[in-house]
Amino acid sequence: MKLSEINGLLNMKVIGQSRAKKRLLATLYINKNSRILLSGPSGCGKTYLINSLADILGIRCFHIDASKLTQTGFAGNTIEDYISEFLNTVGGNLSVVEQSIIFIDEFDKIQSKKMIE
Repeated sequence: MKLSEINGLLNMKVIGQSRAKKRLLATLYINKNSRILLSGPSGCGKTYLINSLADILGIRCFHIDASKLTQTGFAGNTIEDYISEFLNTVGGNLSVVEQSIIFIDEFDKIQSKKMIE
């Protein structure tokens, strides 16, 4: 699928967010194995934008809640735990995981949790 087609479909699904969509598509064009940081206040549409892009591309989108991550896995999950879980949900098909969007969400909640403790 051409980038212009992806852009058109994304514009039909997501109203506004033009700057985020442009940068997301530019990153896709340059490198398909990119790491992208989307930031913005709760409810601004980051998750919807990523889910819409995954839907358009026909790939999986796996969400990770960063507020439940720990470095050791002692009191929460490690990133490896989440990737293993994702791998299990796709029947062990590594190529599906490699071609998916892995979306780590709720980074802002980590800081909030630390401030409360």
